[in-house]
Amino acid sequence: MDHGLRFSDPATYARTLRRAHELVISGVPRPEIPASLVDSWHRSMALGISPDQHSPRHLHEVAEVLELRREHRLQQVMPALHDLLADDSRSGRHLLVLTDASGEILWRVGSPSVLRRADHLEFLEGADWSEAGIGTNAISEALVTGGPVQLFSAEHLVRTHHEWACTAAPITDPA
Repeated sequence: MDHGLRFSDPATYARTLRRAHELVISGVPRPEIPASLVDSWHRSMALGISPDQHSPRHLHEVAEVLELRREHRLQQVMPALHDLLADDSRSGRHLLVLTDASGEILWRVGSPSVLRRADHLEFLEGADWSEAGIGTNAISEALVTGGPVQLFSAEHLVRTHHEWACTAAPITDPA
């Protein structure tokens, strides 16, 4: 697979990934899918996550998340992260999400249209985006690897996530 297509022709790259995803999920190894990603898909499926699953596990209601935020270590750096990384303007095209160390979403910031798109995936405060909560995604991979991760299209296990590109990195020390 020409990984350069990710940037030069993302639509073609996404179609190629989707074909490879379907083959790997059905048990046919594909060299274009890295072994670490296949391992994550298998771990997720062993935890009961289906590629056809839509909803993540929810750990807390939004009202409970507000309370969790007040006492969380990231509360003190959220204003700076918002200023540096978030785009909640009407024309914003990305979403900033902060989770706790287990993958539960505590904060999300984005334009109204991006937040609506995320709502359709239940990419909401209180949702569990670990491998056990919704399968392979950038958040779950950052939790597993301890480093920054970027997933594009069908690198996600769950098919309804194939329209997204996601990047995640752990914050190990808010100071």
